[in-house]
Amino acid sequence: MSVCPVRLAGSEKKSGKINPQPGGKTRQKGENMSKKENNFYVIGGQYESYCYGGTPTLIGARRLANSNREYWDNWQGWHTPKIYAAKDTEVIESHGRITTFDGDSIRVPKGGSKPL
Repeated sequence: MSVCPVRLAGSEKKSGKINPQPGGKTRQKGENMSKKENNFYVIGGQYESYCYGGTPTLIGARRLANSNREYWDNWQGWHTPKIYAAKDTEVIESHGRITTFDGDSIRVPKGGSKPL
């Protein structure tokens, strides 16, 4: 089960392979393109946490957070999701949440962790 699902275009779904890279190499479906691990995760949500994705750099996380601003109800207005270091987050199994199915793997901040 994927934490941050990747959507493939129609031709990629059929063949299971992603379009050739420069130099003629073809990647397999699900293979990481950059081989860089995510050092920061953007997590927001008013009532339940929602992971918008991860980035290897802080500037990339700031850009991701700003592009995913949320409008909260009850006259609370616009909010920017928080940025957490990868070590301050954990992947758990969803149970009884509104926005995800039971059994899905989701990334949430660890208890007591503070956003950057």
